[in-house]
Amino acid sequence: MYLLTIVTVPTQKIANKISKILVENRAAACVNKVSNVESFYWWEGSIESSNEIILLIKTTDNKYKDLEYLIKSNHPYDVPEIICFEIKKGLSSYLSWIEKETNSRP
Repeated sequence: MYLLTIVTVPTQKIANKISKILVENRAAACVNKVSNVESFYWWEGSIESSNEIILLIKTTDNKYKDLEYLIKSNHPYDVPEIICFEIKKGLSSYLSWIEKETNSRP
């Protein structure tokens, strides 16, 4: 099963660090960064807002636990946003590439 995982981070530096760690460790085949996102959310009883970067992470089901561990270990938030969706359809050669890259040795 192929997965798209969404993670928000506070800075480009952290986005780059987490992206590199995920790809280097073969927990992800690819990470896209979407910058200049403004988020509004409840935190500790009040509405907060912040500028964030969204990471769009392509991986497989068998790598999800590693991916989540690496994100949590390198993320500055107490409760990082880690949301995962199953990719039901996609270009078969691209999906095969995700499988190949996440199954290679780091």
